[in-house]
Amino acid sequence: MPAAPLAVILTGPATPCRVGEPVAISVEVRNVSDRPLRMVGVLDGSEAGFRFPRYRPEITGPSAGAETDSVFWCGTVAPLHLRDVRLLMPGEGFDPRMAADGSAFFPLAAFLGFRPTAPGGYRFRLIVDTSAPAADEWLGMPSILNEEEIRRLLDEVPRGEYVSNTLDIEVLP
Repeated sequence: MPAAPLAVILTGPATPCRVGEPVAISVEVRNVSDRPLRMVGVLDGSEAGFRFPRYRPEITGPSAGAETDSVFWCGTVAPLHLRDVRLLMPGEGFDPRMAADGSAFFPLAAFLGFRPTAPGGYRFRLIVDTSAPAADEWLGMPSILNEEEIRRLLDEVPRGEYVSNTLDIEVLP
């Protein structure tokens, strides 16, 4: 089986966190292949599973739970734009939550809003799913600008499910 072309890397604080304080989690998606490829960051609907790519954060620990399951959806998602399809050279990475060069990426609400309410050990993981072969599952609203070129660029996104490292964080009272 060939090596995965993408790595999903989580990093966190080097020292324990405190109950009630936000836990700062950094996310990087990196091209670990030997060729250029395309990738898309967190879009409107990606975290909730309404469109591809899907970004599924997981948090386990004493007070982890419902906050990752409660997602409201209005029934539509914003369109995908050319600038949302990033070119990654070999060894290059990006934070898929950070808008840059006009992209419209979103934060991961589960990580951004997580404030542990109990001390103990917590584990964080992120699963990035690019397995949808049909561009229609990525595009969002119909009648988007540059649709033909976007479809062509999406063909350069490696398909698969990419699981991050597991990040362990200790939370003190």
